[in-house]
Amino acid sequence: MGEVYWQTNSLVYAGGLTSAHGRSTVNFVIRVMIIRMSKHNQIDLVELRASSSEERDRLTEFYAKSFGWQYTDWGEKYSDTHDSGLTSGIDVEPEQPNKTLVVVYSENLKDSMKAVIDAGGKIILATYEFPGGKRFHFHDPVGNEIAVWSDK
Repeated sequence: MGEVYWQTNSLVYAGGLTSAHGRSTVNFVIRVMIIRMSKHNQIDLVELRASSSEERDRLTEFYAKSFGWQYTDWGEKYSDTHDSGLTSGIDVEPEQPNKTLVVVYSENLKDSMKAVIDAGGKIILATYEFPGGKRFHFHDPVGNEIAVWSDK
């Protein structure tokens, strides 16, 4: 009757209905969006940095052409996509070097910050709010920058 296959965050079922006479009478494709849920203490997002809105636009165009990722713009300084397998965003930060930032989701930002400090991490950007939540940044013991965010 059809086959099931995965396609960029969607479950797609393709098939046909067969009449009593053995003829295919209806062909169809059903797409159901998969809702990806953030999970506590797991990598939730990877952000790429751009130094300007123009650079962000070049990156969204590049990834759209390269991999078919479609971005949602959240103003002039941020875009994200769920088409990349793991949510990925492009953040405009003119004063920061262009680099990749791994972002971990937390159900309790205060508890996560305490755990990071207790484990030897150094907070480099205190908790701040953004549309959709709050987050902080830290360096791990060897200097990698990681962010932790929450929508709570």
